Amino acid sequence: MGNASFNQDWYGMQAKVLAQSDDRVVVDYGCKGRGIVKNYNLFEGIQLCFLDFESDESMETQKFNPDIIQITHCQTGRYECEFANHTVSYLPEGYFSVAATEHLPVSFSFPLGKYYGVSLVIDRQALSDGTRRMMQTIPIDLDKIGTTLRLKHGGMSVIPQRS
Repeated sequence: MGNASFNQDWYGMQAKVLAQSDDRVVVDYGCKGRGIVKNYNLFEGIQLCFLDFESDESMETQKFNPDIIQITHCQTGRYECEFANHTVSYLPEGYFSVAATEHLPVSFSFPLGKYYGVSLVIDRQALSDGTRRMMQTIPIDLDKIGTTLRLKHGGMSVIPQRS
C-alpha cells in the first residue's frame, strides 16, 4: 500500500485534515454543516473514499488529476452536480455512477441535505507498475471502462443497483 496523503487542491482551502496515518486520511471538507471524507489507500493510485455529508450548501468542484475514474455508490441521500454546459446529473439513493475527471462538474450539492456514499477512485497517473500488473490479471481494463461508458463524452453514467 502507499502513503495516504492530503491534496489541498482536491478539497479547497476550507478543508482540513482531522486524522492521518500511513493508509488513511480523514478530511473535514469545511462546508456548512458536516462534510467528512475518509480516504483509504488500497494500492498505489487506488483509494476507497467514504463520504458523509449533512449540508445543503452548493460547493464548487476543485481541481483533480486529469486521468481519474471514479465509481460511486449513493447509500443515503442524493448527490447532484451541474456541468459547464448547464446540464445537471444526479445520483439517487441505491444507484452507482461512473465518472471521469475529463468532464468535471462545476458545482455539486446534496439537495436532500444529506449524502452518505462510497467511491472507488482510480488515479491512472498514480498507478504503480505493480498495481497495473495486478489489475491486468483480474481483467479490469480501465480503458474499456471509459470507452464502454462513454466517459470522454462528458457527464457521468448512472447505473441502478440490481436487487
